[in-house]
Amino acid sequence: MTKTSETAGEVRVFASVDLIGSTALKGKFFSDPRQYPFGKPHWYMSVGAFYARFLSTLNKAGSKRSKDKRWVLVKGIGDELMLTQAIRTHHDAHDLAVIFRNALRTFNADGGELRVKGCLWLAGFPINNAKIPLPTAKGTATVEDYLGPSIDAGFRIAKFATEHKMIVAVDLALLLTHQRASNDLRFGFDGQVTLKGVLDNQTYPLIWIEAVQENADERAAGYTPGECVVPTLHTFCRDFIKKKQEASWLIMPYLEKDHDYHEQAEWHRKIRAEWLLNEKKISNGRGKDPKSRVGKSALDADQVHSAILQ
Repeated sequence: MTKTSETAGEVRVFASVDLIGSTALKGKFFSDPRQYPFGKPHWYMSVGAFYARFLSTLNKAGSKRSKDKRWVLVKGIGDELMLTQAIRTHHDAHDLAVIFRNALRTFNADGGELRVKGCLWLAGFPINNAKIPLPTAKGTATVEDYLGPSIDAGFRIAKFATEHKMIVAVDLALLLTHQRASNDLRFGFDGQVTLKGVLDNQTYPLIWIEAVQENADERAAGYTPGECVVPTLHTFCRDFIKKKQEASWLIMPYLEKDHDYHEQAEWHRKIRAEWLLNEKKISNGRGKDPKSRVGKSALDADQVHSAILQ
């Protein structure tokens, strides 16, 4: 199977960073014309600068940590940014998490008017989740969006993030609590919650990483830092996933280049084997392209663009 094969597996880490308090700021009323510079709303300078300021902070945090592991912007959703990067080993996931955590800390410590909160999750392609081509203005699909149950769950748990708590999906937490991760990250656990539509409304663990550096003022205010025993949390994550993976989309991370995470769910193994067999038949001229069986509901990039413009 070549790298360009549509059945080639890929695991990506996703991040969401969201402004805290921006809705209240934008909703404030000012009648003074001086509050409206440059023909913009009064909140524009604070909120509008968020994109460039955080991405710059993230790039600096990345350059200090690693030259070859950089977050890539997927899209902006209102006051929220979605970022991603592919990983090959659990070490990659750890480095990206530390870079993102450091960027949150730096951004919030700079003394700006607004603060940010963040969330991290994992998604595997192409069995559980899918990449969707998005048309550009000229109708050429050069931008990808990401859809699937892992993405949905990520945005669900992101709602529990705070300035102090960077929420982490359970499968990503498994990777981050593997051995050396405990040297750089402090974990917390807030029990389990029901997330609408996720895992058939079964409970899901709320795991977080300490996103701020504790100080005396926070201790006086009653803030409790992350105090999870990392090996215990790692075992919990592994057991939780294994109980779910034969009957849900939540599976053990499968990283082909990582001998510690090279175990596939049985139903995944069967699907990949079938795909590989059919791909081999197609290359030998004996198989049928699965695209021909998808039906009229499937649209290519040009059809998507035409439908949007209608």
